[in-house]
Amino acid sequence: MDEKEKNNSVVKKEDKKEKKTAKGSVNRTKKKDAVNEDALKLKEQDKALSIKDEIFIEEKKVQAKIDEKAKTYKNRVKIKGFRPGKVPVDYVKKYLYKELLEETIDDFLRDNVKKILDSVKNLATYPNITKKYEEGKGLTIKIQYELLPEIELPEYQGIAVEDYKTTALKKEVDAEMERLAMQVAEVIPFEKDTPLEDDNTLVDFEFQIKNPNTGKWMKKELLKERKLKDQAFMDVNKHLKGMKIGDEKVFKGIIPDSLKEKSFAGKETEARIKIISAKKHKIPELNDEFAKSLGEYKTIAELKTKIKKAIEDKKKEDKKFVLGERVLEKIAKKTDFGIPVSFIFEEMNRLFKEGAQYDPATSLKVSRENIKKQLIMEKIAEKEKIDVNQKEIDEYIEKYAKSIGVPVQFIKPSLKEEQITEIKHAVKMNKVIALLGEKAKTGQKSSSKSKTTDKPEEKEKKTATKKEEKREKKAAPTKKSKKSDGGK
Repeated sequence: MDEKEKNNSVVKKEDKKEKKTAKGSVNRTKKKDAVNEDALKLKEQDKALSIKDEIFIEEKKVQAKIDEKAKTYKNRVKIKGFRPGKVPVDYVKKYLYKELLEETIDDFLRDNVKKILDSVKNLATYPNITKKYEEGKGLTIKIQYELLPEIELPEYQGIAVEDYKTTALKKEVDAEMERLAMQVAEVIPFEKDTPLEDDNTLVDFEFQIKNPNTGKWMKKELLKERKLKDQAFMDVNKHLKGMKIGDEKVFKGIIPDSLKEKSFAGKETEARIKIISAKKHKIPELNDEFAKSLGEYKTIAELKTKIKKAIEDKKKEDKKFVLGERVLEKIAKKTDFGIPVSFIFEEMNRLFKEGAQYDPATSLKVSRENIKKQLIMEKIAEKEKIDVNQKEIDEYIEKYAKSIGVPVQFIKPSLKEEQITEIKHAVKMNKVIALLGEKAKTGQKSSSKSKTTDKPEEKEKKTATKKEEKREKKAAPTKKSKKSDGGK
């Protein structure tokens, strides 16, 4: 094969630009390592947002462009046997053919991609681009990209939702009292020859199971400070009872069906446990002496009053967010629009990596609803011109630092630009939820007639706690954040 034939070989390269989102929306990339798009039923309105374009440039246009470039190199190239500026174009083309071909392909690629980016106003992600040159045939450029949906918002201010009561429940006050008691409780390590009997014992133990398909022992896990009564996996708690520090036991059990992603769920296998250490808390009696030990109170009644007020203050602070989430739920039910497929699959992968045990169909449904609500909030933020200032970002970081017990001065310097952008987006979305909650109408009774032992206030508390945890988890700074500002 001569030099020209080598240089005329097929050129096929994947565009390596990092995917970014258009208009500053949340960065979402196509990652499908945990799910298979073909195995799921996607909505047609979702698939309609995926666009595929193919551009073909004839061979004569490619060669014409190469000839033009060869002429511009004529006066710059130095070839032995020719005076400067006198090198024939054919020689330039022969000796620089590979470089000229690559430049030509890049020019066609850049020009055509620019036309698409300039003409599409609602681009969701930058295009995925492939290019292929075949000698004698021409250049083929394939461009695949997704569009953001057109969202028509219903009236979102003044929506009627069930009220959220801010009264502290006795159950909540008692739980906080127990938490305080645990903080000052004396920790008593177990003696080596003392059997584990109390369900509230904290135990460190090794756990290992056999793969029922291969019969081989799987990786050993060290589980620390696990409350004995909570170790229900394969009835481990029943086997731990009566054991002593250093004891080891092998037993048979059934792997729970809850591990739906595992091929051995529901099968019988052997498990091995070994107790490393154990301890229990000597919890003080909840009386006036206990209240005085905390340093701020004279009586237990005074402590309970302070706790009750703190709970109610927190509920009052949370109320606009709880109501806002309820309003958002209603808006989502009233609106219908397509969701970019890559957004859905990235959310499915996020849920998968966080340990959610959904079957594929449920994961698809949950992920679609999550992204739908996110896009609705972004649209409201755009319409209401909601923005975030530096003070709000700083307050958010300080709150996060306090929640994990780390001085804020240790966190701020380590935050990268993309993490700051993610925090800004989270603060903006919280402002949207707060706006919806503040404008909501309350007093509507719940239409649910389901039987439950929980009182309405208890159900509201559970809902509020879940929503608050969800907001904080979404917005917590991470080292590998890929989010960007959400104010399209």
